Amino acid sequence: AERVIAVEIDPVLAGALEQTVAELLPERADRLQQVHLLPYHQIAASKYQRLHMKQELQNVKEPTEAEMLELKKTFEQTGLEVLVGG
Repeated sequence: AERVIAVEIDPVLAGALEQTVAELLPERADRLQQVHLLPYHQIAASKYQRLHMKQELQNVKEPTEAEMLELKKTFEQTGLEVLVGG
């Protein structure tokens, strides 16, 4: 059976350099078939507060649905199967 090799990008940050990554992936297309994109979110913010921990990414914006769709399209153009979310 053929193995499916996947890469997971977690977290996807708004405005980060994922497009650069997408440009590098075609070089590995013979081995790579899937990309999993997991958008950054602020869900755990209250957990950090309860534990009195500093949240290093508190000022980072969550990527919008439109940004995630655009990123998905970028990866799909390289011929890869793309899964968004977890």
